[in-house]
This record gives sequence, C-alpha cells and structure tokens, in this order.
Amino acid sequence: MKRPFKIALWIVATVFSLLLQSKLTVFGFPLNLSIALVYIHAIRLLTVQPGDAGFTDVTAETGAASFGAIIGLLEDMMSGALPGINLMSKALLGLLTVMIFRDFISQWTPVIGAAVIFIVTILDGAIVVMTTQFVMDVDINEYNAMLMVLTQAVINLPLGCLFRCGHKISDLRGL
Repeated sequence: MKRPFKIALWIVATVFSLLLQSKLTVFGFPLNLSIALVYIHAIRLLTVQPGDAGFTDVTAETGAASFGAIIGLLEDMMSGALPGINLMSKALLGLLTVMIFRDFISQWTPVIGAAVIFIVTILDGAIVVMTTQFVMDVDINEYNAMLMVLTQAVINLPLGCLFRCGHKISDLRGL
C-alpha cells in the first residue's frame, strides 16, 4: 500500500515540475526544476537504501540514473529538441549526486546540500548548452547561457537546504 502511493507521488511531482518549469520564468529565464527533482530522488534513494554490501551495492546509483533518464526523456519530448540531450545529462547527474553523497560527503548539512544542488544545476546547464551548441550546431550567446544557468542554480539553492540526506559515511561503508 505504501509503495503505490510513493510512485503516484513521484509521478505527480514530475508532471507538476515539468509543467511548472515550462510556464514560469525568472528574469526571462526558464526554471530548471527537473534537476532538482533528480537531486531529491537521488538523496532519497541513499536514505532508503543504505549500502550494507559496501562498494558493490549500486542500487541507489542505478535508480538515480534511471529516474534521471526518464525525467530527461520527458523533458526532451516536451521541448521538441534533439532527443537524448537532457536524457544524458539528467541520468549522469543523478548518478553523480549519489556518488557525491556516498563517496565524498561524510555528513549532510544544509550548506553542503545547497552547494551540491548548485554545482549539479550548473553542470546540467553546461552539458545541455555545450551539447546543443556542438551537436545541433546552434549559435548560442555564451553570456546569456551562463546567466541563465546561474539563475537556475540560485533558484534551486533552497531545495538543497530543505531536502535532507540522512546518512553518515560510516553507515555506507560498514565501519
């Protein structure tokens, strides 16, 4: 009974965030709530699934990358752009978020959560902009792209503070 409710909640959150980011703008720049959704899902997977098996347990990485790929594919389909750009970036950053919190961060704090979502949002923007520029041969104004990515990263900062990753490194490595 609990699992179908969680799945329905993630579906509603996904639809709501994708629709909201396509309609709302801040200073003329679109929101990037999809990367925040991937970040939240990745840290929830770490909280739910402590790595009892040590370094061989990749359940959280696989789940975060799969969820990121689904979100990216939906975003690609909604944008009408070349399919695969957002799919690749969201899957990669879902995997990266789990790896950061599992391998490099020993204790979660709101400042660390904000810093990680800030960095992940900037990486997502950089991947999408560079891939679009080189693969689709679209001329992009670098200043406007950088300003857009920084605005999206600042907007996502509070989400990094609010959503807690509740693990300690000793829980994950069996120490």
